[in-house]
Amino acid sequence: TTPLFFPLLLCVSTINMKRPDYPLSAYNCFHRFKRCKILGARKNGDNSAETITRLIAGMPGLEEYPSIANSMSPQQVDDLRRTVIRSTIQENDPDKDDIHNSKRKPVGNSLSFVEVNNLMFASWTSADDSTRNIFEDLAEEGRRMYGKRVAEYNKAHPTNMMKTSWPGEPTNDSKRRRVV
Repeated sequence: TTPLFFPLLLCVSTINMKRPDYPLSAYNCFHRFKRCKILGARKNGDNSAETITRLIAGMPGLEEYPSIANSMSPQQVDDLRRTVIRSTIQENDPDKDDIHNSKRKPVGNSLSFVEVNNLMFASWTSADDSTRNIFEDLAEEGRRMYGKRVAEYNKAHPTNMMKTSWPGEPTNDSKRRRVV
């Protein structure tokens, strides 16, 4: 199959050659996915605390298919989850939408920003290895795309070269993959 274009980075196309933004971490990818789900529910008129909590606590990629996992193999479930996560983030590309604009609207009427973030963090820390690996793979893809965009930027701006690393970049020995 052909790989999907995955806009993990908050960058404008290289035509206007804006400096590439740093890539997202696995947690940031997770947070963006869950935020897309919450905003989708809000657009559909469901802004209750119960819905937001269910979306955050649910297994990423299976929010719309809660019972389908029982009839599929673990590999099929992982493939479905990857596809749903990629398409959700791709459909809600911040360059095309105002999901990450400076005038963000509150996520819900019944939950505060802090409550939503606490739920997000708790969901991330309790995520299984399969979930974490999906988002780690997406973050790694974002890092590769960042390197390519930096190379393109440096080629177009030889007097204003950027490094391909970024502050807080994990080294190979310090990547945080959970070990069972």
